[in-house]
Amino acid sequence: MKTGDSFRDYPIVDKYKYLGTWLSQKLMIDPQIEFIEKKVNLMKHKLSPLHNATLDLRKILCQIFVVPLFEFTFPTYFYEESLMKKGKLEQVLRNSFKKFTGLGKGVDTCLIEELMGYNLENRSCHIQYISEKKWESRLVGERYVPSSDSNQEFARPPIKPYKCKYFSKKMVKYINLQSALCPKCKN
Repeated sequence: MKTGDSFRDYPIVDKYKYLGTWLSQKLMIDPQIEFIEKKVNLMKHKLSPLHNATLDLRKILCQIFVVPLFEFTFPTYFYEESLMKKGKLEQVLRNSFKKFTGLGKGVDTCLIEELMGYNLENRSCHIQYISEKKWESRLVGERYVPSSDSNQEFARPPIKPYKCKYFSKKMVKYINLQSALCPKCKN
């Protein structure tokens, strides 16, 4: 069957959106990445009047508008075998955060991840673990309670300190300036 044909009155399509997630015929993560990049650019454009806001507010906006787009990728991200595609999604997340916060392209990846307080790999493992435990509990007619789980590492998400709370716009400029001066970052 080819794209554009129909099977029993159902069209054969290249990709489709199901419960907020773009899926391809092979359940690849690529259509969701394309959607996220377009959506982030649109939201950044719409929220551009807030470019003078503090880093704290811009991080909150990123958490409200951007992070949920990545939450929809977890079913395909967790089972994605290609490290390159996983890395591409992580890069899109970091770039989205940089766009919303005004941080430059040369800012160290570790610093970006620390400021974001969000790690796709850890979050997807946590969500997968919770989902499996809930399903196992439902099969035996019980309710899953994460606080009673003996494996606390996956049952509760890690709590990270809130780094952006008191960062001013001057601090963002300073970080960008330091990244520009750093010889290690000039690739």
